Amino acid sequence: GPGQRHSSDAGKVSVIMNKHESPADVAVKLLRDSSYPQIRSLNCTFHDGVLTLGGQVPNYHLKQVAQSAVRSIEGVIRVDNKVTVSR
Repeated sequence: GPGQRHSSDAGKVSVIMNKHESPADVAVKLLRDSSYPQIRSLNCTFHDGVLTLGGQVPNYHLKQVAQSAVRSIEGVIRVDNKVTVSR
């Protein structure tokens, strides 16, 4: 009917996870779709609830942007941000 909405979880990250995707896969997709080109090539690994971010960005702000982008992914308890800032 006309009153139906497609997504019921308004507060959730708008990424559809399939059963074969780990949170690391979802994180990579989120970063790749970012409006910040500098964080699109960061790498992500996931183990036991911890999502580890790696790679390099030109400034500290982008390191925080990357962490914020991935921290609310389903299954992620903690983000280990190993991204380095190039001087």
